[in-house]
Amino acid sequence: MSVLPSKKSVSSNKMESYPYIVYGERGIGKSTLADIFFGGNALFCMFENDRTLDVYRKNIAKWGTFLDVGDEYCTTDNRFSGLIVDNGAVAYELAMQYACEKYGFEHPGQVKDYGGSWSKVKKEFKEPFQKLFSHKKGFMIICHELREQIEDDTGFTFYKVRPDWSGQADSYLSAFCENIFYYHFHGSERYLQIIGDSYVTAKTKFKKNFFTPSSQRIVRIPMGNSLDEGYKNLLCAWNNQQQLTFKKLRKEEKAEPGVEQTETERKVLSLPKKVKVMRKKISR
Repeated sequence: MSVLPSKKSVSSNKMESYPYIVYGERGIGKSTLADIFFGGNALFCMFENDRTLDVYRKNIAKWGTFLDVGDEYCTTDNRFSGLIVDNGAVAYELAMQYACEKYGFEHPGQVKDYGGSWSKVKKEFKEPFQKLFSHKKGFMIICHELREQIEDDTGFTFYKVRPDWSGQADSYLSAFCENIFYYHFHGSERYLQIIGDSYVTAKTKFKKNFFTPSSQRIVRIPMGNSLDEGYKNLLCAWNNQQQLTFKKLRKEEKAEPGVEQTETERKVLSLPKKVKVMRKKISR
């Protein structure tokens, strides 16, 4: 009997069926957005003890606990619509602690084994996430933002925003996850940036979603002033009904004729222009 596929796989048309990384500044509402994203029925693996959330939570103080939770979630027919890791940076620290205890070293950077100890940490960290990435239900990793200073080869320095976990965690998660969204303020307005640039780490690989009605790729989604408004706008963007790309947060972007704007889009277009911050040259 042939082990080769006989027909093409069919991707899900549900936004919540995929893996995501959502990061941003503290207090902007990442966890509450994640909760409504999965219909209020997600399992929260809480590596940070946030008591303000009314959710299905499992507090994680040891990496072994997360391994057990991940195994049961992935192998049983449970009630949850998705799994949320909150916070990814703390999860990596627990994974490192677990690997150090398991393999008998204090810190992988102190062992002169040509990176072998770091590889052991990465192996332990990857194991549960590989199962979650391939699971039929979606999941989300939440973390805060890190502004990393970068100098290019011409001597200019600028800051790029990325998830605040370590470089080891970033080398796996940011490479493996196809959807990385940056939740942030621009002035007093909240945006979810889904396409990155020189200054922001963000990406999405969806080929049929997050386009305007004229088939332009959406860059940012205005999230409004409430949780319900933000989720409504996110669904609008997913269903290719957001009229503007918000590639640049300025008034010059024109509305498409015959397509109705959302309330948030109309509000954002009425805002004054923002002043562009120039990069500074390093003194030699």
